[in-house]
Amino acid sequence: MFLFFLAACEAVSDTADTDTAEVAEAPAVDWLAPAEGADVLPEVDCSLVVTDFTFVDLAKHGEGEASGFLRVRVDDVDAGDFDSTTFTLSALATGAHTLSAQLYYEDGDAVQVADGLLCDEDAEGCAPVTASVAVTVVVTAGG
Repeated sequence: MFLFFLAACEAVSDTADTDTAEVAEAPAVDWLAPAEGADVLPEVDCSLVVTDFTFVDLAKHGEGEASGFLRVRVDDVDAGDFDSTTFTLSALATGAHTLSAQLYYEDGDAVQVADGLLCDEDAEGCAPVTASVAVTVVVTAGG
């Protein structure tokens, strides 16, 4: 009888461990500044919100957890790689532009997700983790 009790307790414990297993959240990126539709100067301070992702020193490379860098583009032209959510873009031409940011792993592979979960590199139905914002660069009087 005692062995039956132990077996029952062990089975409950195994089930409880399975039910409480944590699933890693998929990384996400979104623009904080400049705001969508904002008028900005040719030199604009930028800020993004990145969740569930760790930035690494761009001079070092490696594999593993969701960590890496942001690649920023202005109108689909690379503007730089950043290891921080704050940076400055300079010498933007007057007019309308689309600023986009995309997360990359340390080794340069794009971070991809589907249904809120990280995807393997070759998985189908996955999308890169990106965010875009439209801005208009203006020159103010005296500037």
